[in-house]
This record gives sequence, structure tokens and C-alpha cells, in this order.
Amino acid sequence: MLADAIDRMKTSKGDRPLIAVGGGSILVPDQIPGVSEVIRPEHFDAANAVGAAIASVSGQVDRIFHPGEGGRQAILDEAREEARERAITAGADPGTVRTIEMEEIPLAYLTSPAIRVRVKAAGALGGVQADVPGGRLFPADRQR
Repeated sequence: MLADAIDRMKTSKGDRPLIAVGGGSILVPDQIPGVSEVIRPEHFDAANAVGAAIASVSGQVDRIFHPGEGGRQAILDEAREEARERAITAGADPGTVRTIEMEEIPLAYLTSPAIRVRVKAAGALGGVQADVPGGRLFPADRQR
């Protein structure tokens, strides 16, 4: 299966080197058809941990809204704020949270006007922290 997947990713014929990183890379054999060599850089097994450590913390909303007095803009503002609060609750630094995706879909098949709104907000790790398994807290000002 791995050899087939590698062949599908190649942009040209012939054997190519493969760089194996992440915890599961230890399962990659040293010899694979279509691969000239398997390269495992220093600390290859921690690559996924590095990615997780630098990833943004996000929050998202996917709801159906019925326009009220504030209309469309009020709906969008409410959805953006809810996504922002969810990101902060998940541990994002409030000063870094930004809306990164927003989709608005009018629902014409309902008897009253409605809009499905999907919003995703994300920010850097380091805001209000929630309890973690084991009952410990990681305050925002503590170095990890």
C-alpha cells in the first residue's frame, strides 16, 4: 500500500528518495519498491509533536440563524464572536484570534428566512487555559 501511495505522489518515473518523519515513520521499511532510499532525519520521530506545538488553536461555529432586527450583519457578527470565544476557550491568546474562514448559505427551502453560517477563528496558543486530564492547569504566562 505504501509503495502504491508513493507512486501516485511522484511527478516523474524512477526511484525517488523518501523522507520519513513522525511517530509512525518507524513502521516504514528501509526498502520500498520505487524508493531509492528512506531518509530519517535527526529527531524524525518528533516531527508531528513539533507541528502540534506550533499549530493555531481554533474555534468554529456552524449554525442556522434567523434574521432578526439587526439583519444579516448582526448574524455574521454574532457567529464571528461565537467562533472567537470558542477559540479563546480552547486556549488561544485573545489578542491573536482572527476569523480565518466564513461561509454564508441562504436557506431558501424554509418557510421563514434563514441563513446557515459557518465561521472558523484561530489564534496562537497561550490564552485562557482549560483543565487538562489529571486536573492540572497550564497558565498562559508559564513557559512550557
